[in-house]
This record gives sequence, structure tokens and C-alpha cells, in this order.
Amino acid sequence: SYQLYIARLIQELGLRDNVKFLGSLDATAMHDRYLRTHVFVSPSTIENSPNSVGEAMLLGCPVVSSNVGGVTDLLEHGEEGFLYQTSAPYMLAWYVRKLFEDDDLAIGFSRAARKRAARTHDRGTNLLSLLRIYDSIAITERPAS
Repeated sequence: SYQLYIARLIQELGLRDNVKFLGSLDATAMHDRYLRTHVFVSPSTIENSPNSVGEAMLLGCPVVSSNVGGVTDLLEHGEEGFLYQTSAPYMLAWYVRKLFEDDDLAIGFSRAARKRAARTHDRGTNLLSLLRIYDSIAITERPAS
């Protein structure tokens, strides 16, 4: 399984003391974890609009994400977080390191991400947008006279 593969890689690379699996977390535990996290990494090779990236941004956790799918609709590279090409994992490592070395950058991303995510994930705005979309595609069938 993928979990065994990852565990084997961690062992082979001597990272056992650096990687901690948290297991299943409820909403409160996830919230608390995000707030204690210095950087959130989304290394997906395929995504649409990852909720986890939005959640991290809403809570002000700086994000480093692969540049796939709709991630660019959630954050702008260099403004609210960092994006890297999936074919360039060395850039993922470089961006994570940069956020650990530059607290001002991390704080800036945190503030900008929270501001953007508050707009992107606003319930009222999203509901009205969805209703307008449904309204624009609704077809009213009229009974034959």
C-alpha cells in the first residue's frame, strides 16, 4: 500500500525522527494543528480545488502547493503562498526552507492568505453565485398548447 511505501522511504532516508503521522483528527484537532503549523504543503499531482489548501489559508497557515488544477484560483504565487511545478520537487523543498528562514515572509503570506480566503470562501457570496449559475442554466419547459 501507499502507506507502507511512504514508511519505507522514511526509513531508507533516515527521516524517522523528522516525520510524525497524526492519524485521524476531528475538526477541532485539525483546526488546532493548522494553527500550530509553520507551513502547509499540498504536494498533489492531480487536484481540482483542494479544500485543505483553502482551510490552511483561512487559518493563516502559509501554503506551498504544487501548481495543479484549480490551485491558482485559490492563491497567487509569491503573494499568498508558493506554487511549484510537480516535476520540480527541489523547489518544494526550497520554498519550505525559505518560509522557515524568513518569518516576515511567512507572516506576510499568512495575512494575505487569510484575506484572500475570506473572500474566496465567503458563504453568502458563494451561495448567491451558485444561485445565479443555476438560474442562468435553468430551462423552463412550457406545456404544449
